[in-house]
Amino acid sequence: MVQISSKLVRGMTASLLIMAATLFAASTRLLADDAKPADTGTVIEAESGVLAGGLQVQQDDAASGGNAVGCFHIGGASLTFNNVDGGKGGAYKMKITYSTPDDSSTSLYVNTTPPVKVDFPKTAAWSGAGAYKDVVVSIVLVAGKKNTIKFETDDGNGAVNLDKLTLTVDKTAPAKS
Repeated sequence: MVQISSKLVRGMTASLLIMAATLFAASTRLLADDAKPADTGTVIEAESGVLAGGLQVQQDDAASGGNAVGCFHIGGASLTFNNVDGGKGGAYKMKITYSTPDDSSTSLYVNTTPPVKVDFPKTAAWSGAGAYKDVVVSIVLVAGKKNTIKFETDDGNGAVNLDKLTLTVDKTAPAKS
């Protein structure tokens, strides 16, 4: 019969326990990384922006957060989001959740780029269940919280309620060189 010293057994047991704990910790980190939800984007509620030119926060239970921003039909009305986080910078998809009973449009300014026209096809109604739809535009953001996104009605054709913006990295855009 082979005799094993109790000191040796305690030393081996301690070593095995340390190895087991290390492996468990590593596997837990791997599982935690694998369990992260898909990139759902950064949501910015419209009412968190700076309202100007007669825009108003309007209560609507169907809107996310229970509010939307309206009165874009007033020429010069604008909604500005300052210090928007562009992460590492690059191409983003911006999903704009809105409602309007008529086809409408606003100008979109991102940082210092020239404005682009955003068209909002008519939805079922101004408010209530089923009133909100999404339109997606491509934008480019700089790295960090240095971005400004602004919607402005230049021509008085902005009869639209804005609910929220959802920013996601555009994985289809060419990589930065």
